[in-house]
Amino acid sequence: MKALSLILFCLGIILFNCQKDFKNLGDPNTFIGIIYGVDLNVALDESKPSIVYSEIPISITEGENYTLNFRISEKIKEQKTLIVRSDNPNLKVNETTEITLSFNEDNANIEQQVVLRAESDENVISEKVNLTISSDWFEELSFPITILDNSRQIIVFETQTGSLQEGSNTEATVKLTRQPGENVSVSISSDNEKLLKSNVSTLTFTPENYNIAQSLEIQAVENELYLFDKAATISLSASLSDTVQKEFTVISNNIEYRDLSAGQGYDSGSQLDAKIEQNNLLVTTCDGSNLDRPALFSCNLDGTNCVYKDISVGRGSGSGYYPNINVYNSKLLQVTRDGSNLKKPALFYCNLDGTNCVYKNISAGQGSSSGNYPDTAIDLLNNKLLVVTQNGSNSNRPALFRCDLDGNNCVYKDISAGQGSSSGNEPTIILDYLNLKLLVVTRDASNSTRKLSLFQCEFDGTGCKHSIISDVYLRTPSIIIDEIRSKLLIAATNYDNERKVSLISCELDGTNCTYTDISSGQGYGSGYEPSIIIDKNTSTIHVATRNYFNNDRIGYYRCNQITFECVHKDISLFRGDKSGKSPKILIDEVNSKVLIIAKDDTNEAKAVLYRFPLNFIE
Repeated sequence: MKALSLILFCLGIILFNCQKDFKNLGDPNTFIGIIYGVDLNVALDESKPSIVYSEIPISITEGENYTLNFRISEKIKEQKTLIVRSDNPNLKVNETTEITLSFNEDNANIEQQVVLRAESDENVISEKVNLTISSDWFEELSFPITILDNSRQIIVFETQTGSLQEGSNTEATVKLTRQPGENVSVSISSDNEKLLKSNVSTLTFTPENYNIAQSLEIQAVENELYLFDKAATISLSASLSDTVQKEFTVISNNIEYRDLSAGQGYDSGSQLDAKIEQNNLLVTTCDGSNLDRPALFSCNLDGTNCVYKDISVGRGSGSGYYPNINVYNSKLLQVTRDGSNLKKPALFYCNLDGTNCVYKNISAGQGSSSGNYPDTAIDLLNNKLLVVTQNGSNSNRPALFRCDLDGNNCVYKDISAGQGSSSGNEPTIILDYLNLKLLVVTRDASNSTRKLSLFQCEFDGTGCKHSIISDVYLRTPSIIIDEIRSKLLIAATNYDNERKVSLISCELDGTNCTYTDISSGQGYGSGYEPSIIIDKNTSTIHVATRNYFNNDRIGYYRCNQITFECVHKDISLFRGDKSGKSPKILIDEVNSKVLIIAKDDTNEAKAVLYRFPLNFIE
């Protein structure tokens, strides 16, 4: 058979001048044409050349390339072509959708490269494409390839504002930018649901509505946990998506500021004192807008609906200096240094609303300036008013004036226990009912170092004992008894430590005193005019000062009652310089609030209230 084929081959060359590329130039309807169109591979019993190609991938990820190599399995005598084609523009073949590879006798065995590239699109759907390989000598080959979507779904989260007042809300919208292949659930969460939350936890988007905005409500929770503005974050997440976060500022409503002046004018808030009685806040001042006469401002506990009363009962200019207020049996007892009566101690005895006031000179025969810096206490066992002063008529020694509650039958006692001149500066009084002792702390300038002194007496001012209770120079003491530990606590300005606030803890007899700097990083002058109180329910100590380090704004310190570890907070609400003079701190147990009353020079030196939650979170 091969011999016959060879004979025919030779005969064709000789007789018909057959072309070497074996193209069929004859007429197939003639013998010569038939001979001329014979496939020599078949005639010579030779196989067709094969296509050799590298492995075709079953998938390619968007944005990635994949290289294919093609060659012919053996030498060829005529040119061969391959067409590599993609049926989808998202699968590129050498940057197009179709290319032609040519092979000839010289390059048949040399690999030719084709680069497949999966293009990114605007959806998040993986799609099927076909890659075909066709030629002029074998049947077309087809290979399915999956283009894997690598697009991250993009969540669009739009809001009207980035700041919310506590208790308010704002509308937000959510949508997707890329079409998904299936439903997408977007989860909404807050990093602090005590501050900020959403009214929905999940939004679902379909392939049909993915780009239609859906609404939700962001709510700033109203609470009393935080004093100051806080940041909280809303997060949105979904599969195949980067988490989207939006930070909101939750503006605190928890520090309140109130003007207590009830229409009184400039300097009506000087030298103030305050008490809480029958769900009312009672504030007394030396009213500079009324010739320094005593004034009463009676308000709700939140500082609203204040009513002013002139309680001077006709006393003249300067009759209201250094007011000190006490309340007993529905009566207001206000003691002042009466500048209209030689600076002697005076009592203004009124109804709680400031009506029906009676004036009493309670100096018990003491002379000029015997009423300096009065402080008062009520002896509940004997129904007596106890008034201590820096007695200028007795060389500024500590004095006790013991009277009936209406100011009658006053008796004077020198309680200096043998201490010398100026041993009674800036006195403050408290009653120790555990040991039935009257305790008076003074800045004792009779000793060369001007240390604090404690005078411990019977309730009638007899049997007084003196002890020094500080190692450093301290002024303007404010005292309280820690009933849990039976300790005397004194907050004072430490002139030996940059005038910061210090806390002294002593036994009730003045022994075993310890000293703690509670300034919490505040600097020079941060401890002026301290006022101290204890919250028995939370075992915390609260101290207010005039913080010169912060331009005479309120300094507020909250301390652990056992360890004396303290934190400082500026609760001035940016009222400005000199907005925190002469602070007085109280606790409103009914509403769990801290009340700080002060003179605010940024508000015409009127009496003002700073009010905030007792149990706030740091």
